[in-house]
Amino acid sequence: MKKIHIYKTPDPFSDLLLESENGALIRIRFIETSDFIEEDRTCFGGIIRWLDLYFAGHKPNFTPRLSWKYGTPFQQEVWKELLMIPYNTVTSYKKIALKMNRAPSSSQAVGQAISKNPFMIVIPCHRVVKSDGSLSGYAGGIQNKKRLLEHEKKTG
Repeated sequence: MKKIHIYKTPDPFSDLLLESENGALIRIRFIETSDFIEEDRTCFGGIIRWLDLYFAGHKPNFTPRLSWKYGTPFQQEVWKELLMIPYNTVTSYKKIALKMNRAPSSSQAVGQAISKNPFMIVIPCHRVVKSDGSLSGYAGGIQNKKRLLEHEKKTG
């Protein structure tokens, strides 16, 4: 059964909507206002502990239970590669494509897969930038991407 929880992030971040199914995280997204009814939070223990550590400036040493069933095999391959990006480090779409033994021209496909990442922050798509170092699209908004990178730089 699908469960929903609102995670209150510390300022200056927006709140996060967490969604779980059968005890595994299926999606995180930023929200501005909340009209959602908070359900039983017990199924969110791992992700809430992870987020608490992250926003307190610690590098979580575990990955909460994630449900991978909503991504294509290619998307999942990209998301797993994102898990390898160290805290307070950025990389480019092109470098990810090359690490996956794909042609540099695959960077656009990598970008599309990243845009479908349902586990933002945990799977750190905010750490991926353009080859010239500039920020590009982020499902949580460019401002939140910038804030997450600043948070990691300050606490890293």
